[in-house]
Amino acid sequence: MSGQEGQIATEGNSPRPLGIQLAAASGVALAVMLVAGFAADIAIVLTTGGPPVLDPAKIGSELLRAKGSTVWMVEAWLYTLMIIAVPAFILGVYAALRREGDPGLPGLGAIAALIFWLFHTIHNLAFVTVLQVLATGYTGAGAEGSAADAVARALLGFANAAFGFGTSVGGVFLIGSMACLGVATLQNGGLPRWTGYAALAAAALALIAYLQVIVPALGPIFGIPGWLLHIAWVIGVAVALVRGRTMSTSHRFGYAPAGVTTP
Repeated sequence: MSGQEGQIATEGNSPRPLGIQLAAASGVALAVMLVAGFAADIAIVLTTGGPPVLDPAKIGSELLRAKGSTVWMVEAWLYTLMIIAVPAFILGVYAALRREGDPGLPGLGAIAALIFWLFHTIHNLAFVTVLQVLATGYTGAGAEGSAADAVARALLGFANAAFGFGTSVGGVFLIGSMACLGVATLQNGGLPRWTGYAALAAAALALIAYLQVIVPALGPIFGIPGWLLHIAWVIGVAVALVRGRTMSTSHRFGYAPAGVTTP
């Protein structure tokens, strides 16, 4: 065993700082919520006869489709509440990737990730409002129905501008965060290398989804696999944090030499 390996093995037996424990717990919570959210998306498709998004162009029929759907309400709140687990998890990712003399990619990736999750939460808060306030008593009749249609269209337009596959401002920050954190993982170490490749692939697919301005079908075709890779990245990083395989004690929430990584 080399001196460095022996040092890491010895340090791995020491108590982990509270910040790392919180980051690990938050990562696990976020991973579970993401998997549950995607399962709820599938359930919405199976129970409502359409995708887990509302089309503003067909708002009347869409509100009727969402009306009374418990699973849709659960899904919307689940995605909204994910923001609670995000800050500590992202801080843990930043700590794992931060290296003395690096060009700042971990910091840029962490900032972009936090901004993305802010837009993601705004997106889902708008959906919660549509589902809980407008769809619940929607009949589609009279002036009240027309007013509900108009408000729903406005809220959904705002939501889709905040986050959506290939349509949003928030999606740009998702691409930026995955690209920066993926490159930082491969250059600096600190997290399993496969998570770096997963992050870069997620960024590439999310970027290609913006070509839907030319071919609309490209949005979900590339956006959904990109989101699934993002979920895989969160799971992989959360597992690494839980196992304590991300960094040695000497640089937890600080600097460390480049190249310390895990398989």
